[in-house]
Amino acid sequence: MFHKTLGEAVSAISDNEGMMVVWVGQMLHEMPIDPDRCEHEKAIGVEFDGVKVEGRVDELCRLGDSYVIVDKKSTRNIPNSPHDHHIKQVLFYSAILTKKYGYRVSHAGILYLDVANLKVKLFVIPVTSQMVETALREIESKARVLHQAITHKTAPAPDPGWLCSYCPYFRRCVLDGWGQDQEQNKRDLAQIRRTGGSDG
Repeated sequence: MFHKTLGEAVSAISDNEGMMVVWVGQMLHEMPIDPDRCEHEKAIGVEFDGVKVEGRVDELCRLGDSYVIVDKKSTRNIPNSPHDHHIKQVLFYSAILTKKYGYRVSHAGILYLDVANLKVKLFVIPVTSQMVETALREIESKARVLHQAITHKTAPAPDPGWLCSYCPYFRRCVLDGWGQDQEQNKRDLAQIRRTGGSDG
């Protein structure tokens, strides 16, 4: 019975291209890059006035007296340059590692994994102290806005961006309008549609 069930599951995966792509992507994410020098799936977090901000670094590697972050991104289309929101993500990680743990992050890598064609491309970003300070200010600002919204039980002001296309309230937000300038709203919506299809 077990073998029959397992066989059906394997057939279902291999017969479904979408499921196969997801499975390959998940396996690549779960595979450590260098178990001897890197911490895999490192949970990190920092607190601003009682507001916790947490994340999980795919790979945190020690190189001499500094650290390198590697974040893996499954995709079906490797970009020519890293997406802005992926750069921001690794800078947020760098900022948290600096503030909370005292790590000096010298570089951040974004490793795109083309799960359909089994290709990879690594983009390396030098991390400066100015970039870390800017990221810290942004994290703290966003944390305060969300904390105030939760405390006062009011929705924060809309902040249109690439994540909007994943949000279950996207249509409601668009229909309600996030600003009085309708022309700006149209430009924002066009930008969201251009960038919203990129993989996380």
